[in-house]
Amino acid sequence: MCGELRILRDYYYCRDCGYSEVPLDEILGLTELSYKMTKEVMLEAAFYGQNQSSFTDASAMIKRAMGLEINKETAREITEAVGKRVFETDTQRAEHLINNMHEIEEKRRWKYHCK
Repeated sequence: MCGELRILRDYYYCRDCGYSEVPLDEILGLTELSYKMTKEVMLEAAFYGQNQSSFTDASAMIKRAMGLEINKETAREITEAVGKRVFETDTQRAEHLINNMHEIEEKRRWKYHCK
């Protein structure tokens, strides 16, 4: 399936207490997702967010590329959240390599020694 898909969702709001819900979002499991986006969509949005000169430009590019309308603040939040996760993961990998360098060097020596 290609192209735009419009989905109409019921939205319920209580003026007295401010509670709101969208039943279809719960059925689809969107209420559990950050920004109600799948991980793949968030990564795509972060890609455009980091590669534009401003988050306003990123928001416009996301709309052109993905047909998804998000405001510049949401583009910023997603880009920063994904960037933070990438940085933390890279830091953990680097620390693991540094802390285990002796094992890595030993394995490499044996690998070339045995050839």
